[in-house]
Amino acid sequence: MTDFSKLPLPEFIEKFLGAPVFEVIPRFESSGWYYQGKTEIGCFDCENDYEVFRKPYETTKGDYEYWAIVCTTCGSCNGLDVMDGPTKKAFRNWSDSVSGTEEYKIEIVCPINPILIQAPYEREVLKPIARVPVKEVVIHSGFSPTQEQIAIIEGAKGNTDISIEALAGTGKTSTLKMLAESRVNLKGTYVAFNKSIVDEAKSKFPSSVSCSTAHGLAYRAIGRDYASRLHSTQRLSFKQIAEWLEAPAFGFKSSISNHVLDPAQIARYAQATVRNFCKSIDHELSTKHVEMPVIIRADSPNAEAFARKVLPLAKKIWNDLLLHEGFMRFNHDYYLKMWQLGKPRIGSDYILFDEAQDADPVMLDVVNSQSSSQLIYCGDQFQAIYEWRGAKNALKMVHVDKHLWLTQSFRFGAAIADEANRFLELLDAPKLVKGLVGLKSSLKGVLNPDAILCRTNAGVISALMGEQSKGRLVAIIGRTQELIDFAEACQQLMAGGRTGHPELALFSNWESVLGFIAEYPDEAQEIKTMVELIQSFGTGRLISALNQVVPEKQADVVVSTAHRAKGREWNDVRLQGDFLHVDDMDSEDLRLAYVAITRAQRTLDMTSWDTIIPLEKQKRFTYDPTVTHRTRPPIIVEPESKPADKKGIASRLNPWK
Repeated sequence: MTDFSKLPLPEFIEKFLGAPVFEVIPRFESSGWYYQGKTEIGCFDCENDYEVFRKPYETTKGDYEYWAIVCTTCGSCNGLDVMDGPTKKAFRNWSDSVSGTEEYKIEIVCPINPILIQAPYEREVLKPIARVPVKEVVIHSGFSPTQEQIAIIEGAKGNTDISIEALAGTGKTSTLKMLAESRVNLKGTYVAFNKSIVDEAKSKFPSSVSCSTAHGLAYRAIGRDYASRLHSTQRLSFKQIAEWLEAPAFGFKSSISNHVLDPAQIARYAQATVRNFCKSIDHELSTKHVEMPVIIRADSPNAEAFARKVLPLAKKIWNDLLLHEGFMRFNHDYYLKMWQLGKPRIGSDYILFDEAQDADPVMLDVVNSQSSSQLIYCGDQFQAIYEWRGAKNALKMVHVDKHLWLTQSFRFGAAIADEANRFLELLDAPKLVKGLVGLKSSLKGVLNPDAILCRTNAGVISALMGEQSKGRLVAIIGRTQELIDFAEACQQLMAGGRTGHPELALFSNWESVLGFIAEYPDEAQEIKTMVELIQSFGTGRLISALNQVVPEKQADVVVSTAHRAKGREWNDVRLQGDFLHVDDMDSEDLRLAYVAITRAQRTLDMTSWDTIIPLEKQKRFTYDPTVTHRTRPPIIVEPESKPADKKGIASRLNPWK
């Protein structure tokens, strides 16, 4: 039998696993490697299980080992040293389970005596032990199911499509796990868009259920064919893309001034147009997908002319992306769209579609077309807060045979439930959430909350500066660099220069930005809030505060918009006073308030909401945030008193005394 350990690792992998690797670092070019087995740890890109090779080596300080972590689907090969902390721990736990040692050995760090499988060997011996399926319907979750959970398990029997409305904190994942455990003789697929949710499901669901993101399913079907493009290290500037596209400049006139977009900026909008197409369920690119600046969108003739310029460029990009070898950089949304266009079949007895209230339209289209599978949708329609970015509330769109509910929350007690129900009633919810009996919760002021949730970025910055002034370390959920980039772009405009920032590139100076916001307030909503931040705090102070943000593990308090806080929970939560008054909230704002309120487990601080003024009362005052306002002392009009005659130095120093 061949001793594969004498081969360089890439050749070993190709001969032994039957799959090539595309790029390897120098340490993997050598021989002396030993196959260790297939893990149950999924690849970051395609979720195929990793396979592990190890190589021992000696130094004057002791014995060490290299790790090679291989994904045969992606063709990737990485060392353990490049993995993040949780992933390293998962590999160490796996190593412990297959080697029997209680010591965790990490690459090029700890001296070891590795237990390596010597060649020659049979690969069959190295396969992980298969899980033993549960033959009886048994609930393994460690607690008795509620009547609502039992009704869902019973309701899913047969082949009827159902939807599950799971209000905040009502044990949605546990319920889906029970449902899966009650039908281990059937093949199930659990689908969610967020990888962290899928990873949690993988650790809880029985082996009869395959847990995957939408991208994971698409990668296995189509994405693997584009692996070389996905893993390309090529970086293209928009100038290079513009030259390849032969993109023109685009000039136009608005009521504010003359504007020009250079070819690189046109290339940026062409690529964004392709992105919009990939987020839709449409089969062809059209003018409806064209991304354009708000100042162009506000003027129909300009919008039509712009679309005619950009659409052919977007089609050229898409045609290039369809090739296995092409010019444009490739990303995961492209193969997901290709998969959807091919009308795929998932091939499961039933599909659990989680977070259905904020469904990706592409994945929703794929799931809804699975005519041979039972469909089980799960989510909370009152937490649908991402429609503004294209998400669809599947729970209101899909046709199902049964509509079932989870209303018993395990997250908070009666006080927080009562406040949440105030907003559910305003949303005409047919059922309300129940607080957990015995779990104490309250509504009161909190001096140092664990989290502060805001409606706007302006609220985030205000809370950030307020907490920093108290000496607290603050983390922000989200990309603070985006705020910094916008502030720096504003600095450039204020200094009389121009900027390449995509939202501000059209403006020749700061005054034209303010003029646009004043003339087109509705169209300018995307940048208005950020401009208000700049006007309120100044670019220098804003950038300084953002640069002091720390990672969440180091923070005393987490500050976030309510949108980004969805799915999270903290003991003590404060809601910032930048929400609308309840009388002014539309359904979207009511849902956002419900999400924010239900992030609290123990204490909810809504005291700042007492200061929120209804818009009707605010109309008595006019305030333009784009204009600098000054506070001056009042003028006191009194009879003029004649000063006494003084001469010399005294009269000049104090003429009124």
